[in-house]
Amino acid sequence: MVVKKNYSAKTMINVVKEKLKENNIDERAIKIVTSVEIKKDEMAIIALSKYFNAEFKTFSIEEIKTVQNNYKGSDFVEKSIGVRSVCEPCVELSNATLLTDKMNLSGMTLCIGILKLESRA
Repeated sequence: MVVKKNYSAKTMINVVKEKLKENNIDERAIKIVTSVEIKKDEMAIIALSKYFNAEFKTFSIEEIKTVQNNYKGSDFVEKSIGVRSVCEPCVELSNATLLTDKMNLSGMTLCIGILKLESRA
């Protein structure tokens, strides 16, 4: 997830709730909210993870670079933070499979994934 600085937490929560509803996903299924490490102090993302009682996990630029080429990127994002894509790589790095494509939603991007089951020995 990437958001403009000082994005409204209330707006973010409402937008995410609507997208979950559109995709027939129960809010209780949200376990992790992810973003790039430079967004670790972004209040709206922190509020979102608290709202869903989900872990807020961030990934470094270096980690994202290892998988970013699997997804369509943005010159603007690369110029701004040093990677071409954030939300899809963060889902992949969370050991999840994308359920949705990246959605550009008025100042934030969002994609939804499903955690992969851990293989048991």
